[in-house]
Amino acid sequence: MARAKEEGLDTTDFVKNHLSQTHGEAPRPWIEIFRAGDYRGANKGLITRADLDRVVRNYDPTYHEAPATIGHPADDKPAYGWIESLAVDGDKLLAREKQVDPKFDEARQGGALQEAFGRVLL
Repeated sequence: MARAKEEGLDTTDFVKNHLSQTHGEAPRPWIEIFRAGDYRGANKGLITRADLDRVVRNYDPTYHEAPATIGHPADDKPAYGWIESLAVDGDKLLAREKQVDPKFDEARQGGALQEAFGRVLL
């Protein structure tokens, strides 16, 4: 980055916007992991946008980093990656992952995995 600064390029937010602080990876795209809605028919309750906002506000990966899993395993294993951060877009809970297993990522992008989740407790 020193060379970029010498060339007059603004690098102020480069690391924050383009690299993960922990592993030097380019940030991954946001993926939808949950939607607010009425889940009372499945005995799961009513999840609102305010609930999602609370999840995002309270998510602290330094306390417990949520694993990326297939389905809802009882013990969160195996983890195919880790949830770095959360965001809300309308009624959607979005996650940004890191350290994602390349085979897991390839299978998901190819449509082979319909139930890949970040295990974040609501």
